[in-house]
Amino acid sequence: MYSLFAEVAELADAPGSGPGGGNPVGVQIPSSAFLLIILSLILSIILTPIIKNFIIRWNILDIPKEERKIHKKPVPTMGGLSIILSFFISSSILALLSKDFSPVLMVIISLPLIIIAVIDDIKGMPVWIRLIVQILSSLLFVFLFPIPEYIKIPFLGYISGPVISKVVGVIWIVLIINSINFIDGIDGLAGGMSIIVCVIFSIASLIYGNHLYAILSLILAASAMGFLFYNLPPAVIFMGDTGSNFLGFMIGGLALIGAGKMVSLFGLLIPIFALAVPIMDMLTAIFRRSYRRKAIFHPDREHIHHKLLDRGFSNSRILVLLYSVTFTFGMLGLIILKFSWLFIGGMVLGAIGVICSLFLHF
Repeated sequence: MYSLFAEVAELADAPGSGPGGGNPVGVQIPSSAFLLIILSLILSIILTPIIKNFIIRWNILDIPKEERKIHKKPVPTMGGLSIILSFFISSSILALLSKDFSPVLMVIISLPLIIIAVIDDIKGMPVWIRLIVQILSSLLFVFLFPIPEYIKIPFLGYISGPVISKVVGVIWIVLIINSINFIDGIDGLAGGMSIIVCVIFSIASLIYGNHLYAILSLILAASAMGFLFYNLPPAVIFMGDTGSNFLGFMIGGLALIGAGKMVSLFGLLIPIFALAVPIMDMLTAIFRRSYRRKAIFHPDREHIHHKLLDRGFSNSRILVLLYSVTFTFGMLGLIILKFSWLFIGGMVLGAIGVICSLFLHF
């Protein structure tokens, strides 16, 4: 335990590791820090069935009354509590050892969002209330954490805009919260994609020297993985809005702070590429519903996973396909940091073509 304390404390003192970090350094994640990642995985595995039993006892079930529902019988929901609790416990230990309490602050900021999501899972909640709480939590985040304020444009230098960056930051976090929520339509999809995105973010954080947030991303991934064991098809529990909103908030926030206050234009493409599928799915849904003069949050059965199901894909095949697309685009976002303009342009255009073809075809 002393070794864990010493190595993580050394990590916190390293340049680029704190909240204002962002300069690449040669510090590696200490091997003992992976004990926290394993802890979060084990906690999530243990907590999920315990929470499931309480949820069944309280009769908090997702009953398939609507056509868009894929499952045929009631399934316990609100299982995202296991992700939240395991992440909170492990990140709190990380905060104590590193003497940097920003991980705990992130969870505290998300509490209003979690409370509203829990109520929504139990008895429903008006969309406008959920949206207001999402905006308020996002506002707190962008004012309390270092988000990119200086963007390096090749050949042009830096552009800055602290006010604009905060507005864009709020829009980004709210977008990701709802993107993860929208994509959570079949067993294992939102959880698995979130794990892949968190791993990509941990690599990106290491590139930018934010080692503390690299560990935090992996802790979040491990927390989601422990839950995913029970959520893969056929799922015995759903994460509900409780889980999807928390994952979306944390992923959206980690995408912003992983690079620190100064980031290259290409660095901004990493989270966009990694989250290409849920972002595209949500934007397509907004356009589709607006065109049909329906409320943009009005649920339907026309998301990408629904289209694939209608084409005869099984739940498992959809997971393999969309996991693969998410991983490929996430890695592409990392690769573009290292190559020339011409190569980057070709890859970006190709990636846009692939993702657009995927959504248009299905």
